[in-house]
Amino acid sequence: MIRENARMNTADPDARDRLLAILLADVQGYSRLMALDDKATVVALDAGRAVFREQIASHGGRVVDMAGDSVLAVFETAAGALSAALGVQRQLSSCDAGVSESDRMRFRIGIHVGDVIEKSDGTVYGHGVNIAARLQGLADAGGIVVSETVQGIVAQRLRLAFEAMGPQHVKNIVLPVQAYRVRSGAGDTASPEPGASRRLVTNLPEQLGLLYGRTDDMASLARALTDHRLVTLVGTGGIGKSRLARACAHALLPQYADGAWMVELAGLSVPARMLNAVANALGITLGGSNDEMAELLAQLSTRSLLLVIDNCEHVLDEAGRIARLILQRCPYVRLLATSQAPLSLGDEQQFRLAPLSVPASAEEVAARAFGALDLFRARVRAVDARFEFDDTSLPLVIDICRRLDGLPLAIELAAVRVPHLGLTTVRDRIDERFKLLTGGSKTGASRHQTLRAALEWSHALLNEPEQQVFRRLGVFAGGFTMKMAQAALGDGHLDE
Repeated sequence: MIRENARMNTADPDARDRLLAILLADVQGYSRLMALDDKATVVALDAGRAVFREQIASHGGRVVDMAGDSVLAVFETAAGALSAALGVQRQLSSCDAGVSESDRMRFRIGIHVGDVIEKSDGTVYGHGVNIAARLQGLADAGGIVVSETVQGIVAQRLRLAFEAMGPQHVKNIVLPVQAYRVRSGAGDTASPEPGASRRLVTNLPEQLGLLYGRTDDMASLARALTDHRLVTLVGTGGIGKSRLARACAHALLPQYADGAWMVELAGLSVPARMLNAVANALGITLGGSNDEMAELLAQLSTRSLLLVIDNCEHVLDEAGRIARLILQRCPYVRLLATSQAPLSLGDEQQFRLAPLSVPASAEEVAARAFGALDLFRARVRAVDARFEFDDTSLPLVIDICRRLDGLPLAIELAAVRVPHLGLTTVRDRIDERFKLLTGGSKTGASRHQTLRAALEWSHALLNEPEQQVFRRLGVFAGGFTMKMAQAALGDGHLDE
């Protein structure tokens, strides 16, 4: 869908004519919101921009400009642009829970596929951009309007419903542009035709807030799922595997005709019950034959869906067995697993999740964003809206995040203590982390209520020799080398 021609231009000899999908967005009623509360509006706008960056990157797009309250991005495909737009509206809607209607920040989005001039600095110009701007102006707050070109390309692939808005005149464009409103509310997939029964296409939990510091991870994980049918998101407890998997599944939901589904295994104590857990998550009733696995595979054999299998580490063998059979028998199903250890299957693509980035000093913060700092500030502000970084607080926060190794769970638990204890006290008591880092979200898993609970969950997964190794390595502070580990463990009884 890309067309490129060399374009000689005296101002920019490297400029090219290209055929791209163009996404333009702006905030409905931005001036009114600024007049009501300019500081809160700027904070909300920054949060909205973060959502756009995340969704655009995860669907193969590129941000061209984010001047004022507008967003301009380009994509290689119309499906990528529309999937990103749907993901944006869905995620922003879930973040608006509890916000009054008059105070909500709602974006209007227009999408068109057309010719643009792409300069060497990445900026784009041309009638295609003008048409996308006109479509954006036609969109409702929180809505999406696309051109007939986009509608024709994605109608079958994404299985969305569209409402024709008729021909629309665009300045300096001779022929009117046919516009279509996407009948898809944020948090929904497509709105059904009148009188049609609505089909449930996901059981994914609603997104709770923004995902900090994971824009690049989101994009890489989405690409991995495009290239591989089984991707296992691997990382230590509390590093944010489940949240990233849910966010990625939400972003990719429009690409699967039969939806995206999540099966949660953390509460499963008997591996043999995993098959029923998967079937229940998918809304499939088993029991019609003696071979329930064959029943499940038969039901999935023609479905196009994404299945997220969350927290596999304590049922690795059974998770691997079921995943292998689904890969063999269900060609249109893709699997995203989260686990502290890989499934060890031949077709598996491992995706190791690193801690959030932490700056070495306050001077680095001005140059780029750091996920650990963004998460810390957001969690403190959820309790104390007055909290901001300054010359005194920023070095303390950097020290806290660095000593917590950029681990999201630990950072969240530390941040919620700040309004009660103060930054200096939290920093000074960070070595007492098992006493200090308690009081996690009551809606979260029990193993995420305290740092000790998260560690105990991971420790219980180890066998006795592995637990012995773990305890001996606990004598080191600040890391260790392989030679140091061998010296601490080399007693002749442990496998080197």
